[in-house]
Amino acid sequence: MQNYPLGIGLLAGSVYFSNNGTLASGQTDGTIARVPVDGGTPVVVASGQRIPFDLAVDSTGVYWTSLVRDGGIMQVPVDGGTPLTLAAQDSPGNIAIDSTSVYWTSENERAVMKVSKAGGAPVTLASNQDAPAGLAVDSTAVYWVDYSVPDAGGGAVLKATARRRLARDARHRTARPRLRRRRLDERLLEPTPTWTAAR
Repeated sequence: MQNYPLGIGLLAGSVYFSNNGTLASGQTDGTIARVPVDGGTPVVVASGQRIPFDLAVDSTGVYWTSLVRDGGIMQVPVDGGTPLTLAAQDSPGNIAIDSTSVYWTSENERAVMKVSKAGGAPVTLASNQDAPAGLAVDSTAVYWVDYSVPDAGGGAVLKATARRRLARDARHRTARPRLRRRRLDERLLEPTPTWTAAR
């Protein structure tokens, strides 16, 4: 049995996953582990982690978010070792990677961000988001969902391109009550990238 597994990823015949940790420890005993795709005994590649949440893996390492107020974006070699903090963050959520960067959502900071796999200063790709979650990347853009308020019709699917522009992947969106409905390519608050509303 695993202690509240959450994130999952695949690499070279292994399934990597995060274990949230036990309540008795205050969830400070979370782990990152791997197991063969055909089953077997899990091997821990990082231990003593605080609420490891979402996870991504490639040949350069295993990357995950530590979902605590003074958490961060973490990395460890695929065969295990000492975890590194690539960026300190307040409760980062979902995560994705490409060949050079690690991307994540932060609901507390209402942002989508990235940092180099080598570490360094985080870069904000989108701010003033309602409730960013889920994350995917390709060679041209970063994609996420904004789930907003359930049943309020305010959710959306979004993307940010290399030109730091946002687009909503549909035709319209219900704005938050304090904002009027935004038209296509209307700029929000600087330095927030432009976005296209949709639903």
